[in-house]
Amino acid sequence: MFTLAFDRRQKILLARVSGVLSSGDITALDDAVLRFTARHGPSHGVMDFTSVSTVAVPIAKLLQHGQQLTGDRGYKRVVVMSNGELRTLARTAAREPAIVSSIDEALRQLGATSPSFEPVDPI
Repeated sequence: MFTLAFDRRQKILLARVSGVLSSGDITALDDAVLRFTARHGPSHGVMDFTSVSTVAVPIAKLLQHGQQLTGDRGYKRVVVMSNGELRTLARTAAREPAIVSSIDEALRQLGATSPSFEPVDPI
């Protein structure tokens, strides 16, 4: 399961993933982010996996997905993972995004100040 929120002033899209992370969740999240970007243009991205309890995705799919992650020119991607095993896996899978252990650290990476995130309908 995931939710999306957007800080319009600083152009930051926040995706929070929770519970069991499945291959279907990754596909649905990617589709929602692509639709959002098509409507609102590029933005910085924060992917928060701190509430993921279980990863039910084959490692090969995670590696393939991580290699496909690319940001729009001038915009940064930050992945938040507090679980040590997930962080190690993310570092193996992803090329571009910074990987940090807290939302505060992610926002510092982006130079964000006092963000105001509003919920976004993922559909």
